[in-house]
Amino acid sequence: MTFTAKGVTLKYNNGATAFDLAVDAGTAVANGPQVRISYDRTGDGTWDRVETYHYYATDPQPGYEHYTQTAGLESATGSLGDLDGGTVRIEVWNAIGANPTTLGTGDKSVVTLPYN
Repeated sequence: MTFTAKGVTLKYNNGATAFDLAVDAGTAVANGPQVRISYDRTGDGTWDRVETYHYYATDPQPGYEHYTQTAGLESATGSLGDLDGGTVRIEVWNAIGANPTTLGTGDKSVVTLPYN
């Protein structure tokens, strides 16, 4: 699942990306959703900062679990800075497991960008 916001202008606040994603693999065993957040600060098509977080191992119990940034940063390239007509892309996929995982949208999941 991919979410993209274009034409974003915001001031960087020297903070870090945060998220709380509601994920549910139902009764499936060994699923692990993963998230990548990419920043193109000027909207020129070049990703200036790409953050990939460790996957979250879901439990086999129905009901949403909270996958947050506390899973840890697996990799990061580039640097953050002000967005001036920029693009932010959020990608969520199953890094492990063959069964589908549901991502709660709307008010169930939140990504907080380090901007004012």
